[in-house]
Amino acid sequence: MQLPKSLAIEGIEYKVHLVPNLAATEQRFAEIDFVRQCINLEGNAKPDQQWESLLHEIIHAITQGEGIEETFVARTSRRLFGVLRANGLYPTGRMK
Repeated sequence: MQLPKSLAIEGIEYKVHLVPNLAATEQRFAEIDFVRQCINLEGNAKPDQQWESLLHEIIHAITQGEGIEETFVARTSRRLFGVLRANGLYPTGRMK
């Protein structure tokens, strides 16, 4: 399964982009832009990191404005990704 090119999250469509060297320029593997309605993922990251980063940004989107701390988002996305992978629910592959 490929990474999606877009995601509908709470009625808003977010484009998903692979951005080479995002980690080098932004010091992170992913970011969500609520104004431009897009999720940028590190294009040079391994598929596991891209999928976990996508989950991380989805959690940011669904908890926006609720005062959720970054450590909670990071811990939750890591654990959720682990559950998906351990149970054969992890979609492998890169976005084309």
